[in-house]
Amino acid sequence: MPTARARFRISIKDHHTGEGLKVELVDAPGLWGERRYAIRLNLNSADDRR
Repeated sequence: MPTARARFRISIKDHHTGEGLKVELVDAPGLWGERRYAIRLNLNSADDRR
């Protein structure tokens, strides 16, 4: 199943250790049309890139 595209994204990286955190807000419409978002987190450690 394909993942939904993120509407907003912020990435934070520690330049000393190479670890990073990516936070994405994905549209998750409410019942009466209000704007809701689901949060998707992705934690990248320095060991994952080797």
